[in-house]
Amino acid sequence: MSDLWGWWVNDRQNNQLAKQNAKTANLQNKVTSVDDRIDRLMLLNAALWELLRDTSSLSDEQLREKVEEIDLRDGLQDGKMRLSVQICSGCKRKINGQRDRCIYCGEKASGSPFK
Repeated sequence: MSDLWGWWVNDRQNNQLAKQNAKTANLQNKVTSVDDRIDRLMLLNAALWELLRDTSSLSDEQLREKVEEIDLRDGLQDGKMRLSVQICSGCKRKINGQRDRCIYCGEKASGSPFK
């Protein structure tokens, strides 16, 4: 009987380990995908900036100033752009900055296009 119990416990642990390994592999794939997307966005941003700078009178210093201005919009100079809470034009309730519609009345939010 103890052999059967030991087998069952061992089998259960192996199943749990296999599930955890599958979850870990899935998360690693997601992280790799996000890293790839970030790399692509960085490349596209660099290309867009160089095209804009080379075909206009804008300078790297102006870009740095604009980045700092946008960074400070949320009150923190932390190198991040946070979406702020909006007020719904339909029902006047608060809308989370990550939503594109009011969860109460369905009105379209008039926020930033960079959500």
